[in-house]
Amino acid sequence: MSGVQRLESVSRNANEAAVYGAWERFVHGENDIRGVRPEVAISWHRCRDQYRVDPYLTEAPMAVAEVAHPLEHDVIFVDLGFRAAAMAHEVANFGGIVTVADAAGRVLAEWGDKETCSIAAGASLAPWFCWSERAVGTNGMGTALGTHHLVVIRREEHWCQAFHDWTCMAVAVRDVVSKEPIAVLNISCWRSDLPASARGWLANVADHAQSVLRTRARDGGTGGHAAPSERSLADRSVADRSAADGADALSARNPTITPAVAPIRTPPLLGMPRPAKQAAAPVNFGTSDGMGGDGSTMAGSARRNSGN
Repeated sequence: MSGVQRLESVSRNANEAAVYGAWERFVHGENDIRGVRPEVAISWHRCRDQYRVDPYLTEAPMAVAEVAHPLEHDVIFVDLGFRAAAMAHEVANFGGIVTVADAAGRVLAEWGDKETCSIAAGASLAPWFCWSERAVGTNGMGTALGTHHLVVIRREEHWCQAFHDWTCMAVAVRDVVSKEPIAVLNISCWRSDLPASARGWLANVADHAQSVLRTRARDGGTGGHAAPSERSLADRSVADRSAADGADALSARNPTITPAVAPIRTPPLLGMPRPAKQAAAPVNFGTSDGMGGDGSTMAGSARRNSGN
């Protein structure tokens, strides 16, 4: 180890010790949190004073079964899942995992290093479980859902002590009109740091998803084709019937007259959204330890968890 590396290691260990000391004081009711980053300190206050999350919680709770959301959310879930699965091998190369969760913090899918996935399952960092800040305190996914920028939560910055071995980086995708979160994409590592390039990859994926939402909002949510409302269809039907009745009456008075065009009584098909043409570009995180990756769905995680 070089001199620079030793200094960085000592500095990092000293900072972790300072953060852990602040965490211990804070969970016991003190407010001295010197050395803690502002966004983490604000999150800790929410966890302790607003959500009252148990800092000694050892695993995430099960997610609620049903949460209503519009079709646009499903489109974003699929897009994020496709891009996360495409990066599973690269993420596994540095021992990481990548997860996609919805606006409620429910983990929908997970990919990455098999060993890390197994460790994560012990803390319920897996599909079917909830990682909102209200449920498990300060963490990458939950805190990103409440923040309008990319979030990094390092080890002792997590609210729950059981998660102090994890480092997480996450970014939320938000509705372009309401600014409410739709989904969150997260990368986590156990007892190691994330590569610097992970930040760029997360930002790029989130930007692409936001672009999809902006395009859909600009096109009126129908892929560029204005969808007739129920009222307009009803009005059109009334107009068609009136035209038909008028033509029939005219023909009855003068049998030699035939309507030139038969009235159209069937409304047109709604325009279908055009699929996005952009494909996910592979990103090299700059690692080469050769560890393999895999992908797990909610069902796959349930089978794994049921075996614990």
